Amino acid sequence: MSVINLNLWQTWAYNASGGVVTTPSNGSFVQALAEWYGLTEPSNDSWIQAIAEYLAITAPSNDSWIQALAEYYGATAPINGSWLWALATLATPPVSAFDWDTNTILWEAESRTWN
Repeated sequence: MSVINLNLWQTWAYNASGGVVTTPSNGSFVQALAEWYGLTEPSNDSWIQAIAEYLAITAPSNDSWIQALAEYYGATAPINGSWLWALATLATPPVSAFDWDTNTILWEAESRTWN
């Protein structure tokens, strides 16, 4: 994904939400992302920790929730010397499970010819 105006918090929120989060909530892109996940309050006064816990990350990595989140998305080292840079650029939206009988997409709705 791309970096937005070198604002890594905004980039993380945008990339992790699949482009849905584009404006901050109460001046915070992290809070906006947390609210997009459906969270209503921070954990230990931290929206970052609340997001980590939502993603089933139970402890910080080297005392850093940012590093733990970056590692969640596959980072093995900082990018440009920054775990936040790694988090912002590697974050992807959550994959939702496909549930038979609840899918609203029509089967065989494709109209083009496949090779």
